[in-house]
Amino acid sequence: MTAPPPADLAVALHPAVRVLERGHVVVGGSPLRVLRLSEAGARAIADWRVPSAVGERPARGALARRLLDAGILSPHPAPAAPASTLTVVVPTRDRPGAARAVPRERPRELPAVAGPRGG
Repeated sequence: MTAPPPADLAVALHPAVRVLERGHVVVGGSPLRVLRLSEAGARAIADWRVPSAVGERPARGALARRLLDAGILSPHPAPAAPASTLTVVVPTRDRPGAARAVPRERPRELPAVAGPRGG
């Protein structure tokens, strides 16, 4: 058995998944599967209709792993880095006008460095 996903990973039902019988039956994935779930599983499905954390409970983690592997759940990870931690670097060797264009050709919140490319 593979490890459960991180408890803080946001997941949501894939848009093509069908939920029947108040969450006790889930149809979807690839290959297509029909899964019958317990009351606790149905509550998890209700939570995961919108992106929500997997949660700390081991049973939810195991269910999330099974549904992720089946393509019934989709991960919704947080962005890797906010834009403020990125820097745009523009090599300008043999293009003196490029350095002047950098300030107006990028989003204002991104810092930029323009200069000749070293070799």
